[in-house]
Amino acid sequence: MLTSEEKKELWIVRVLIFFVVLLFAFWLFPKVSRPNKRFPASNTCIAWLKQLSGAKEQWALDNRKAKGDLPDWTDIVGERRYIKISRACPAGGIYSLNPVGQPPTCSVGTNDSAPHVLSPLITRE
Repeated sequence: MLTSEEKKELWIVRVLIFFVVLLFAFWLFPKVSRPNKRFPASNTCIAWLKQLSGAKEQWALDNRKAKGDLPDWTDIVGERRYIKISRACPAGGIYSLNPVGQPPTCSVGTNDSAPHVLSPLITRE
């Protein structure tokens, strides 16, 4: 059986270990989720592609569109639409909405050192 002095020492050791693990977690996790600072244009473009994808999905649901239907830019972007203001790719690429079921794309695509491609895991089929 542990004495009260040993229990107190054990408690202090447990608290120290907890704080060391907590500090390690705070040090590690922000680095994992931090955006790529070397390619801010790519990050901006991918963020816009995500917004376009969500707006296109919502348009398809609201208008009972099937997979393969192609929205027009005026269906997605404009006053009282899913996205108010259109944005341009910071690297000079041109966006394509593509049919429902396919993610929107940027003409820069994978030609740049930082790809402007929406991950297929983000879009739903």
